[in-house]
Amino acid sequence: ISASGTGNLKASYYNKGSFKMFGLYNINKGLYRMSMQEVIRKDFNLQDGGVVNFNGDPFSAQLDVKAAYTVNSASLRDLSPTATFAQKTSTRVNCVMNIEGSLLKPSVTFDLDLPTVSEEDKSMVKSLVATDEQMNLQIIYLLGIGRFYTDEYSQDSNQTNQAMNSL
Repeated sequence: ISASGTGNLKASYYNKGSFKMFGLYNINKGLYRMSMQEVIRKDFNLQDGGVVNFNGDPFSAQLDVKAAYTVNSASLRDLSPTATFAQKTSTRVNCVMNIEGSLLKPSVTFDLDLPTVSEEDKSMVKSLVATDEQMNLQIIYLLGIGRFYTDEYSQDSNQTNQAMNSL
């Protein structure tokens, strides 16, 4: 991970080896290089507005950061062949990674951002991808093959389970 931004930070070093940092660092931009089992490697762009909060030990900093990877063309119809989407063609999909909590053991969750589709289509996608497990599955397929997961992939459920466990 690399980031650039601004903040008022206070750093102190004592001759017995204790190093402390205090303050907020506001991220303007940056890059998070994600690697999943050395098979899927993607660069997520850190979004403006992320914060790193230092309260002493630099390795105990608290994170509140969002990063996104853009899939330029994915069909919403892959989510459900029976659903009727207003978006008739493929659309841009942002795979959003939310990174929160401790620097050394952050909590990572995923979300989808569909910047070019209608609110109706966004609601339909949210209803079809309603659980964390479904979201993780969709993110794996979007990052791995650039498409949403469809039922035709479920024929090899062992491979799907391995991908889910890896994420």
